[in-house]
Amino acid sequence: MAADASDDRRDEAIPASVPQMQQGEDDECEHDIVITSFGHKYGRLRDGVDCMFDVRDVPNPPRMLRRTHTGRSARLMKELAKVPQIEVIATHIHDHLVRIGAQKDPATSSSKRMCLVASIGCECGVHRSVAIAELVARELRSQHKLRVTVSHRDLHRHVLGGAGGGVHNARGRRGHLGPREARSGSGDSN
Repeated sequence: MAADASDDRRDEAIPASVPQMQQGEDDECEHDIVITSFGHKYGRLRDGVDCMFDVRDVPNPPRMLRRTHTGRSARLMKELAKVPQIEVIATHIHDHLVRIGAQKDPATSSSKRMCLVASIGCECGVHRSVAIAELVARELRSQHKLRVTVSHRDLHRHVLGGAGGGVHNARGRRGHLGPREARSGSGDSN
């Protein structure tokens, strides 16, 4: 897994969409860890992120499965579980978050809880990063009884489709814009 291979890629100025921390009494954070999945092609998360993990090296699930399922699907998660790298990467992320979380814990100086904000990115932010974020969060909750919040910044960008799948133009057809949409400038630009 690359530490952060996206440094050599040009990122557009896209604001980070890290979930807002809800504050309780005495500004105590209601989360121990916030994990956000995202797609590098839409820009990295920047502000307020304590650690970022790049999972673009993980092989994609089969194309037909990607067209009809997201990383939250049990079927896609089962398919990704067959990839030997998944367990190693998930364990690495889990262990890193536990270690960093322990360092951020201000138990010695104050009773306030600190929030650890992590991001996990693949190319589109729909399959691999989503599945790994869900897997890591589940393990953190069950093994450490942590309050973990998971959000998926780019999951809404995925259009579920049947055998054709993919992006639909303004007329509801798959694929490229037709001559009318191209002239008028309407249609999805994805």
